[in-house]
Amino acid sequence: MTLSKRLSIFFLFISLIPLLTVGAIAYISGRQTIQTQAINHLYSTNILKQAELDAWLQEKTAFLELAANSHYVKSRFPENMLLNGELHQLGLEEKNQLKRDFFAPYLKNGGFFELFIMEPEKGSVIVSSDQNQEGKVKKDQPYFKEGKSRTYIQNVYYSMSIREPAITISAPLKLVGGELMGVLAARVDISTLSKIISRRSSRLKTEDTYLVNKFNFFITEPLFGEDYALKKTIHTEGVALALEKSEGFAFYKDYRGIPVIGAYRWVPDKELAIITEVDQSEAYAPIYRLRKTIALFGLVIAFTSAFLGLIFARTITRPLAKLAQSAGVMGTGDLETEIVTSAKGEVGSLARSLDQMRRELKESLVSKDRLIKEAARRKAAMADLERSNQELEQFAYVASHDLQEPLRMVASYTQLLAQRYEGQLDEKANKYIGYIVEGATRMQHLVNDLLQLSRVGTRGAPFEPTDCNEVVQQVLKSLKRTIAETKAGIVVDDLPVVQADAIQLGQVFQNLIANALKFRGDDPPAVRISAEKNETAWTFQVHDNGIGIDPSFHDRIFIIFQRLHERGKYEGTGIGLAIVKKIVERHGGRIWIESQEGKGASFFFSIPEKGQDKEHIHGQQG
Repeated sequence: MTLSKRLSIFFLFISLIPLLTVGAIAYISGRQTIQTQAINHLYSTNILKQAELDAWLQEKTAFLELAANSHYVKSRFPENMLLNGELHQLGLEEKNQLKRDFFAPYLKNGGFFELFIMEPEKGSVIVSSDQNQEGKVKKDQPYFKEGKSRTYIQNVYYSMSIREPAITISAPLKLVGGELMGVLAARVDISTLSKIISRRSSRLKTEDTYLVNKFNFFITEPLFGEDYALKKTIHTEGVALALEKSEGFAFYKDYRGIPVIGAYRWVPDKELAIITEVDQSEAYAPIYRLRKTIALFGLVIAFTSAFLGLIFARTITRPLAKLAQSAGVMGTGDLETEIVTSAKGEVGSLARSLDQMRRELKESLVSKDRLIKEAARRKAAMADLERSNQELEQFAYVASHDLQEPLRMVASYTQLLAQRYEGQLDEKANKYIGYIVEGATRMQHLVNDLLQLSRVGTRGAPFEPTDCNEVVQQVLKSLKRTIAETKAGIVVDDLPVVQADAIQLGQVFQNLIANALKFRGDDPPAVRISAEKNETAWTFQVHDNGIGIDPSFHDRIFIIFQRLHERGKYEGTGIGLAIVKKIVERHGGRIWIESQEGKGASFFFSIPEKGQDKEHIHGQQG
């Protein structure tokens, strides 16, 4: 094979390999970026739609509560509407007056398509804006049963009486003295909900958001369907995953059989799944165009390289040989010999570039002092960063400490207000005062926990030999009452002596054991504390038989304010495990969890056998 052909092939490969490599990397990276952006957008859309759904229902609920507690109900009903104190004895004239003066304004402004009142005993409809509904008995309907005592939202269902999907909101009608005289209910126009959910949040033409109930029925109209609500079911992978009461994304075929990227989200209090999808063809359209561009550009480069190889083969062999010889001299370590060539064009440029590289390499070898100075500068910067972190911890401590007094004042004065006006305030005022006191108390607990968190690094004691058996026994004494109430069984193996801050180590065991008692299952808590030694550290284990934690949440539980359960079900501020993590890290160890939902949990944390070096301990303590 001639030199010209060899050079042509050589140039072809040299030009194509980087191009193909960079192109492949760009394509993979671009596809991943676009996919991530699409998924994040779908997630955000689901969150937005849930917020809009909540706001929509809250607005309707507020309208109904306003009607149920209006001046008209409190003042006009007893005077003009009740005969012998019973609402169900209303005559035709009184009903028409009630529809005109009471129902009409709320039908017009509240987004309801029907308002009706049920008598409190049997649940029969006394009066309705839809006269066909009057006289029907609703005693078995949840909105009647619950509406007698509180404002209640019955999630989307198919109403046999109106033969349409409906959401019904109810609230009690009470006299000034608190006597129940009926239940006010409103049917919400669900077509408005379809408009809210289907409203797009981007320029994607195939973006489709809809609601599905637990029976796989469409609740709102999808983008590519008509008259689907509570009439057609859907059985896609995204819906199946959502109905498992989870949240995530998947790649599957939608109800049209089209491949989509879908994000799903279960809304437990509404018993609905929010599904947002976009066609994969539209989501990946930009990367498909990039792929075509890369392929076209590669063909151009290939033909150009082959042509240049044929043209310049004979003119560059000698200069290249000489250049190779000079490069060989430089490769032996000789950086003094100058690379000189009479070649023009690319070869001349290459020679000059190689000589420039030789000079820069030579200069770099004498720049050791500058490198040492740069290293020193970076070390100083790291020291400044460490000081900044210490100042930030001090700021968090001061800010949290200064919040204590105003919170105590809010709680104290609110309690004084309740005591002074006891018996003079209505039920709502007392309830609101209770909310203020509860909120202030909860905020105090949060501030106290924040203070503990900030003190881990700034108020810790020096490490000294600590008997873990004594530490655990002190913790069990402090939890004696809780252990007795829960009938817990605590087993403590023989524990070692380690270099530690005894008070902070006790806080670690206190939080872990208290969590095991709090998050218990149906059986009495069974907790075991043990330790095992490896080459450099002791690994402690606190195992329980409680409710366990889903593995997908294992990383979240150590983040501040991260709660996996509703506040009303389990007390706490969500800071305890963050404090534990920070204490363990201050001791030079780490903490992790092994658990399955419903199968208990095992918390592990390590403490170095010989403690940390003095410099590191000093840095941690500030």
